[in-house]
Amino acid sequence: MTSQAPRPRPRARLRRSVAGVALFAAVSASAAAKASEGPIRVLVLREHGVGSASSAQGYLDQLMAVVAKVNAWPAAEGQYHVDRKRAETYIAGTKPQYGLMSLGAYLALERTHGLRPVGKAVLTAGGGEQYYLISKTAKDPAECKGHALATTFGGDPAFVDRVIFAGERSLAEFTVQAHTRPLQPLKAVIRDEAKCALVDDAQLAELGHMSDAAGVKPVWFSAKLPSLVIVAFPSAEKAQATRFQSSLQQVCRGDGAPICGAIGVTELRPIEAREVAGVSEAYHRKR
Repeated sequence: MTSQAPRPRPRARLRRSVAGVALFAAVSASAAAKASEGPIRVLVLREHGVGSASSAQGYLDQLMAVVAKVNAWPAAEGQYHVDRKRAETYIAGTKPQYGLMSLGAYLALERTHGLRPVGKAVLTAGGGEQYYLISKTAKDPAECKGHALATTFGGDPAFVDRVIFAGERSLAEFTVQAHTRPLQPLKAVIRDEAKCALVDDAQLAELGHMSDAAGVKPVWFSAKLPSLVIVAFPSAEKAQATRFQSSLQQVCRGDGAPICGAIGVTELRPIEAREVAGVSEAYHRKR
């Protein structure tokens, strides 16, 4: 007579059934969570940049595909802004994990949004790395004092006074002539509409392409600064942010090289804390 294995007792069958349902539910929940995870979001806030936001967004979309590939992310989505208030609306609504910001914007948003610097962009044509006072008639910065100063940076006096001027002078010492387009301060000096202008390195480079700019020259220049800071928001997982930081130098190589070249970026690289610690302290120091 062939012996038969004993049948599971009802309670044992029930326990197995419940365990199976629980395991299935856990796997399904995990799959659903992964499916519901959106792309990694990156905010680009480039204030005072040259070129249209629409064309920049097109290049950014291509760059995000490279960033996602380098980091083995399912997808990455970038949003390009030139206005700080609109960028803050985007931050509040989407909770991005990472950002690429002009230095002034980074300093203004750093503490409010808990930003942690992880890298910087090195630009081929400058822009925000160094600032200059230029004039056709003044021989030094003292001769600009009390006169019209044309600039596109007048909307952020804290950044100008504490970081660009490093406390040596203040916008209040001039009659600020505010402009929105990069070439306007240069033209104001050329046309004698302003005695001096505060410009950055990208704007200064444009003087060489202007036939009527003879005699316009720098009379003062700032220290060199990190122009575009790459940051991690609190919504970025710590381990992921560490991997992201270590992968930055790979982005502008291989498939990413032509895209980085098209947007004027030589490379992305990790940043050392000391590179922004000094300007951050100066910017937030109580007056």
